Amino acid sequence: MKLTLLSLLGFGAVALAQESSFRPLLDPQLSQWEKWLGPVHRAYDLPGYVRGAKPKDDPVLGLNNDPLKVITTRQVDGETVLHITGQVELPYLDRNLAYIHEARDQMSMMKSLCKSAWRIWDAQSALGVLRAAVRDAMSAPAGPVGLEIPIDVQEMLVDLPDDLSPLPLTGAQPDAAALDALAAALARARRPLLWLGGGARGASAAVQRLVALGIGVVSSTQGRGILREDHPLSLGAFNIHAPVEAFYASCDAMLVVGSKLRSNETFKYRLRLPQPLYRIDADPAQEGRNYASSQFVCGDAA
Repeated sequence: MKLTLLSLLGFGAVALAQESSFRPLLDPQLSQWEKWLGPVHRAYDLPGYVRGAKPKDDPVLGLNNDPLKVITTRQVDGETVLHITGQVELPYLDRNLAYIHEARDQMSMMKSLCKSAWRIWDAQSALGVLRAAVRDAMSAPAGPVGLEIPIDVQEMLVDLPDDLSPLPLTGAQPDAAALDALAAALARARRPLLWLGGGARGASAAVQRLVALGIGVVSSTQGRGILREDHPLSLGAFNIHAPVEAFYASCDAMLVVGSKLRSNETFKYRLRLPQPLYRIDADPAQEGRNYASSQFVCGDAA
């Protein structure tokens, strides 16, 4: 069966999305277009809406239709987005010819906005590049990935392959001894607290087990809804008020999971957090960033 490369990518994207956490921003009928203000953003509050009550039914709200803000918001939120865009024909691409409709240096723009950016050069490598781009978007730390396809490449004829399965994810596996040491340290605390970021969104079952032990939870805006915000042991997000800081002082340990401890959530890094401060993150560069870590475990929280 011969089909255009763009059709192949449609088949491939559907097949890969069935086994992933991808979710379209709009439905196929564009029924929410008039209400759509940008990407779903976890910082928004709605009267009567409890984060985590129906995590798959988050309202479609955001900033505006500016694509730069759409992608950067998704990057901050650690969302799995595959942004597919076109480009002019290969013979005229990247030659500074003032060719009509060329998005000049589009790959550099996508690299600055996204976790990574890919270009499909020919039909033979198309499915492999698509698989790699999807895996990169979904692997922790997750984020939007750009995929550029020149228009003449889109029209190339290819065979529909038998195998459209995705590549295995490449999440960081934590060291077992480091986890044991962290568990022992937390067991010595009498009043520990859990800070959840976007990197903990796949670990809700583990969070529930810790909450059942009596451990309280706060979250960043990206971690909203992992534990229902009306739960009696949840302080929710936006905890930068003096009474909350006083409460933190009464705690004797904090475990930060999958959060960058961003400036808007920590009084520009001046918020006094409980000590010792333990951290788990899939990104090894987060160790000691913004706040010193008493112990750091590199791994995907999910």
